[in-house]
Amino acid sequence: MRGLRATIPALLALLLPAGASAAQLSMVEAGGPEFPDRSYVLQVDPPVALDERVVGVRENGEPVQGLEVSSASDSGAGEFGSVLVVDASLSVKGEAIAAAMKAARAFAAHRASGQQLGVIAFNSGHDAVLPLTTDESAIEKALSRPPRLAAGTHLYDAVAAAVSLLGDGGVDAGSVVVLSDGADTGSEASEEAVVREAAVTGVRIFVVGLESGHFDPGQLSGLTRAGEYATATDPRNLEPIFSRFGAQRASEHLIRYRSSAAAGERVTVEARVDGVPGRARTSYEAPGGGPPVAVESADASGFWGSTKAMVGVALLIALLIGAAVLAAIGPRRESVVERLARFGVIGGDPGPEQALPARRDAGARAGGPLAAIERPLEGRDWWQRFEESLDVAEIEVSAIKIVVATVVATLLAIVLIAVLAPFPLLAFLALLIPVAVRAVIDRKLRAVRERFAEDLADNLQVVASAIRVGHSMVGALAVLVEEATGPARDEFRRIVAAERVGVPLEDSIREVARRMASRDMEQLALVAIIQRETGGNTAEIIDRAVETIRERAELRRMMSSLTAQGRLSRGIVTALPLVLLAAISLINPSYIAPLFNTSGGQIMLLIGGTLVLAGSLAIKRIVDVRV
Repeated sequence: MRGLRATIPALLALLLPAGASAAQLSMVEAGGPEFPDRSYVLQVDPPVALDERVVGVRENGEPVQGLEVSSASDSGAGEFGSVLVVDASLSVKGEAIAAAMKAARAFAAHRASGQQLGVIAFNSGHDAVLPLTTDESAIEKALSRPPRLAAGTHLYDAVAAAVSLLGDGGVDAGSVVVLSDGADTGSEASEEAVVREAAVTGVRIFVVGLESGHFDPGQLSGLTRAGEYATATDPRNLEPIFSRFGAQRASEHLIRYRSSAAAGERVTVEARVDGVPGRARTSYEAPGGGPPVAVESADASGFWGSTKAMVGVALLIALLIGAAVLAAIGPRRESVVERLARFGVIGGDPGPEQALPARRDAGARAGGPLAAIERPLEGRDWWQRFEESLDVAEIEVSAIKIVVATVVATLLAIVLIAVLAPFPLLAFLALLIPVAVRAVIDRKLRAVRERFAEDLADNLQVVASAIRVGHSMVGALAVLVEEATGPARDEFRRIVAAERVGVPLEDSIREVARRMASRDMEQLALVAIIQRETGGNTAEIIDRAVETIRERAELRRMMSSLTAQGRLSRGIVTALPLVLLAAISLINPSYIAPLFNTSGGQIMLLIGGTLVLAGSLAIKRIVDVRV
């Protein structure tokens, strides 16, 4: 025996080619027994047959007791096992999947007689093509044909299933060999959870990454903390890589012994093989030294479970808090409307029930913590138009409150949809919130302007009657202010108030015509110019204008009836694709998964959204008839 041990190095030197490195020992913890029983997977590279006579194991320098060494070729049931996890997504169709199955057969060809083998294929789900078995015919049948391909790459879920398969089978020296060409898309399990579970059960993960358009080496290599990662630039390179992995798994040895370490003791384990230079070392802490410390790890996957997302949300919250503090302590400038009101430009001191919308808006903005955010926007033309729209629409909430509330609601909706929805890409639906808010404002704006237009003929009849009894043009408008209701009352009060501070009557009338988008009011401005410059029968001119306004209103009502079907069609055609997309995503996510998980599907989504938007705008132009 001593002579045999002495000849092992010489035999290794003869077997190794010139220039090859010396044999290397490696040792990793295996699953199975609980402390004080210990088990490890020991491997010599290049492979060498081992037994208890040539293997020595020490703990903290002391030889262990009851050492047993078994190899994959003469192992018992449940000692050695491997699971092949094969990517069956659409991106590996053709040559790639054919090469993958050929590589899997090469791996199985190196399998030792006592080594169990299982196969799992994955795409948007995972399927156990072959349970753990040593049956040669079952293995050959399972690897003789490629799995069914489908969209999706639930990589982490498939690896977690493989780890569970080895754990449920009671395999001590278990290994998972993964082949994939892309990043994970939508797994419920996370990388951290899979790696943690593999470490607990003593399963090693080996990954082969096949370079493609979806290739993400970061996610693939992150799984191999106790295994090995290899990259294949071409499908033809898969077979030699799998052959090497298969030979290594078939030459592994399982060593078992009973530890004499005290509870809580830090133990260094050292293994050596006679005739092989060097030693393999690892360490562990004997359990029982105190209550274990639970380490929580996020199970969320994707962007919203990453550190970048948490940092981004934290920065956003910090910016909002900082803006609120600045708004609370910053000075507030008096608005133009408030300054004019102090000089009586708004028509004296009306009671609360007679206050103009601008006065109500100024009161809504008084003091609030959002004043600092609003201050840089006040001079912008688009901001002034937005505030005027709220004023005309009789919306008493300030513009800055609406904008901030809409932004916050949109951000929250994006986060919630990205976390809860089956496809994070659906988070773009949250952008419909600003569109809906603007649609509500426009609807109220149209309603006010339509009420103004419907009442304009009757209101101008009152003005004509007041002129006939001796009032001037301005006096007749003042009479109308006392008699009118709704938006007409506020708008004609603006005309009277502006005339009192010296604004020409026709200019103030044109301003109201612009605010109300009323071409009919422009006729009243012409009447004011004629009355100021030439005089004449103003009441009769207004009567003629009233007749024209009534005829135009009748024509508008008729056109509204004729285009009602077109407007309804626009709403249905625009909303139907979005509603169906959301409904199918919730009812059957796998059916619609290719639209979100493949480049072709995402391009189709972009094209479809563009066509829906273009169709909606085209229908709007058709049914929007101006009278």
